[in-house]
Amino acid sequence: MPNYQLFLDNPNTYNNIKNCIGKVFNDIGKTINLDQMNFEYQPMGHDTPKFNNGNMYIYSFWFDGENVPLKIGKAGSKSKARYTSQHYNKNSTKSCLAKSIAADTAFCNKHNINTDTDALKKWIHANCHRLNIIMPYDPSSGYDMFTLELIEAILHNIYQPKYEG
Repeated sequence: MPNYQLFLDNPNTYNNIKNCIGKVFNDIGKTINLDQMNFEYQPMGHDTPKFNNGNMYIYSFWFDGENVPLKIGKAGSKSKARYTSQHYNKNSTKSCLAKSIAADTAFCNKHNINTDTDALKKWIHANCHRLNIIMPYDPSSGYDMFTLELIEAILHNIYQPKYEG
């Protein structure tokens, strides 16, 4: 099984992601300053990420027991709960990582996961790496909601996460 810390906590990975995003934006004739894109790696055992209302975020959860990320998502500049807490609580919203894991009986049995709400939240924090891409919300420089959605779609196509929807 992969060790995602070596992959996720790596400037080469960030540059490869930026290059893929830059190529797509170039191909569609849209200008974007990739230097305004910052990467934050949070290893297994991570804390709740910090949220700034002036930013937009792409986040992803990775588990060493799988060959793909578990989840890739986006949060706009006013989506603090989506970015910081909803994915850890299976009862928080219709679509979240915890709910997807709890519904996947085979995955839970294979990895001995207790689907009780508090236990599942602790499992995600303890066992998942998190990679966040932080960008300013600045429509004048090309960083708007359309940009955020396109970047999320690019990463979905590259990494094909286990859980979506």
